[in-house]
Amino acid sequence: MSTVAESGPVPKGRPSKALFIVGAIGCIINTIVAIWFLMATYVLITQYQYPLRHSDFSFFSIGNFLLGIGLILASVGYLGTRLNYGSAAGVAGFAFSILVSALLGLWFVRDTLETLATYIWDISGVYFNFLGVIYLLFFATLILWGATHIIIRRLTGTWGLSIATGIMLILTAVLLLLWINIWINPSSYYEYGGSGYLIRRAFSLVWAPLFFISQILNTTLFFMAKVPESPAT
Repeated sequence: MSTVAESGPVPKGRPSKALFIVGAIGCIINTIVAIWFLMATYVLITQYQYPLRHSDFSFFSIGNFLLGIGLILASVGYLGTRLNYGSAAGVAGFAFSILVSALLGLWFVRDTLETLATYIWDISGVYFNFLGVIYLLFFATLILWGATHIIIRRLTGTWGLSIATGIMLILTAVLLLLWINIWINPSSYYEYGGSGYLIRRAFSLVWAPLFFISQILNTTLFFMAKVPESPAT
C-alpha cells in the first residue's frame, strides 16, 4: 500500500476536473487556429505579390488573436496538473502561454490601430523581429507542454495518449522553429519562387497540420485525464 501511495499523485489543493475542461476548450480553439493558419498560407501562396497586401496580414492577425485566446484557456489545463497531480511541470508551460498570449494581444492591438489610422502596413524588420520573438516563445511553450505530458504520463491514467501527445507537441515545435528561422528572413520572404520562399511555404504546410493533430490529442487527453479523489475531511 505504501508503494502505491508514494507513486500516486499528491494534489496541491482540492482536485478538480474543471481546469482540465477549460484547457480542453482552449485546445479546441487551437485546432480552429491551425485550420485558420492553413487558410492563411493558402492565401499567401495563391495571391502572393510584392508588396504584400495589408489584407493578407489582417488575415494572419485574426489567426494570431484567436491563438492568444486558445493559449490562455489551454494554459489553465496545464495549471491543473499542479492542482491535481502536484506536478510543477505544467506551471512553466502555463507561464509561457500567458506571456505569448499577452504579446499576441499587444501585436493585434498595434496592427488594428495602425490599420484604422493608415490602412497601410509598414513591412519592416521591426515587424518581423517582433513576431519572430513571439513565435520563438510559442516554440518554447509547445516544448514545455510536450515535456509536461511525458513527465506526468503515469498520473493521468492515459499513459500511451500522454506520450503520443507529448511527442507530437515537441515535433510540432521543432518544425515551427525551422519555419520561424526562414519566415523572419526578409531576403527569403520577398524572393518569390526562390528556394527560401519554397522552403518557407513547405514548412508552413507542415507545422500547422501537426499543430492541429497535437491539439486534437491534447483535447482528448484533458477530457480523459483521471483526477484523484478528494481526500476525506
